[in-house]
Order: sequence, then C-alpha cells, then structure tokens
Amino acid sequence: MCPDQVNISHSILFIVLTFVCSTAFAATYKWVDEDGNTHYTQNPPVGGIESEIIKLPPSVDSGTGSRTLEEDQQLLEEGRENRAKQAEARQRAADEKVRQKKNCEIARVRLRSLTYRPRVFFVQPDGTYIRSDEETRQAEIAKANESIAEVCN
Repeated sequence: MCPDQVNISHSILFIVLTFVCSTAFAATYKWVDEDGNTHYTQNPPVGGIESEIIKLPPSVDSGTGSRTLEEDQQLLEEGRENRAKQAEARQRAADEKVRQKKNCEIARVRLRSLTYRPRVFFVQPDGTYIRSDEETRQAEIAKANESIAEVCN
C-alpha cells in the first residue's frame, strides 16, 4: 500500500470508530441491587432503586484526530530521516578512520624507507631520478615523523 492509501484507510477507520463509539456510550447507569451486586446498564433500574449516571467520555473531534495522525506521521518521518542521517555520519566516521589508518601506514613505510636506506632517490618533475644528499634525507625523515605524529594518533 502506498502512503496515501494508508492515510485514507486510517481516516476512514477513525471516522467509523467515532460514530460507533458515540452510540455505544449513550447513557450508562450504575446501581447496586438488594443483594449488594453492582450492575451497569443502559436503562435506569426499575422500582425506584437509586442509580448513578456514569459520565460519557469526551467526544472526539475528527479534525483533531486527523491532525494528530498527520503530526504523528510527520514525527515518524522525521525520526526516519534522523536515523538515516546518523547512519550516514557513522559511515563517514568509519570511512575516515580507515583512510586515516591507511595514511598512517603509508607515512610509517616512508619513514622506514628513508631511515634504513642511506641512498635515497627522488623523482623529478620530468621523470628522472636524482640521488639526495644527507641533509635532504634528514629533512624528509623529519617530515615523515611529522606526518606520523599528525595522522597516527
């Protein structure tokens, strides 16, 4: 069923129940017989027995009921949207954690490479390789340590 059919079904059910319930609660009498038994009837007791009329429940305004139903449906929809947004946020956080872990591993591999290889070559923009001097290698080691401190915490 589509949402419009559900709304119509709920509205029809609500209207039918409103009419049925209003006739069912015409007037109710409560009285106690001579044996002490309590009775509830829709007709007053005969024979002058004292009775109490039980008040009817407040009538239901169908407009208010429809508005309440619409408000409840809106709250449900907002709840669904909020849960979807929270799920997206959790997924983004999980993806970010995976990305950060990957970047941490890359930074650690780079540091090991720079630390354990005295001869380090760097690729130039034109695609050629040049050997780095010790000063440049130490600067790259410092950068790798900074990267690890930044992404591996």
